[in-house]
Amino acid sequence: MYVKYCGFTRLQDVHSACECDINAIGFVMYPLSARYVDLAAVKRLSAEIPAHIDRVAVTVNMPHNMLQRLVQETHINTVQLHGDEPVTYIQQLRMLLPDIQVFKALKGTETLAKQIDQYASYVDRLLVDTPSHMYGGMGGMFDWRVLDNVSLEKIVIAGGLNRETLPTLIAQVPHVKGIDIASGIEGEQKGYKSLQKMKAIQHYLGGIES
Repeated sequence: MYVKYCGFTRLQDVHSACECDINAIGFVMYPLSARYVDLAAVKRLSAEIPAHIDRVAVTVNMPHNMLQRLVQETHINTVQLHGDEPVTYIQQLRMLLPDIQVFKALKGTETLAKQIDQYASYVDRLLVDTPSHMYGGMGGMFDWRVLDNVSLEKIVIAGGLNRETLPTLIAQVPHVKGIDIASGIEGEQKGYKSLQKMKAIQHYLGGIES
């Protein structure tokens, strides 16, 4: 299973996450997010992550020239598009940054199959998150039944996942290929991660995969 921990703002938390058996660490570069980090912070934080872990920049309608600068000046190797980016935007991004992985966030609604058909062939992974009036997740779950009749091959599930809700997800969507967790590995303050919660999730996942 592809496991991504997201919304990091502190170096100590990045170091803690690197001790876990995960596939990706994400940084939110949307200024209106409570977990926002700027280019300088991403440069500093991403430099501490080993090459076998994907370094993901979560962006919202970011201009291509800014994405080019981001990739040139940091250790980011993956861009997660969380805005209204059309297929043409992704095609242009692919031409400009051919070596970068591209993830596209979709809304976990009844239109999911249509969204997947629109984007799947242009990206490396599709992140399905809980719909909200803002860009990005709200820490709540969506109705996982919308995943029943779609291919999960490229799907990463986000939205309200933590040590308590993961068993329910696995039971309802047993063939899940990827998960993304942000608030579920935090304490009371957004962007401040809990090593205990990160390790608890890894212990659970290790148990079901062994």
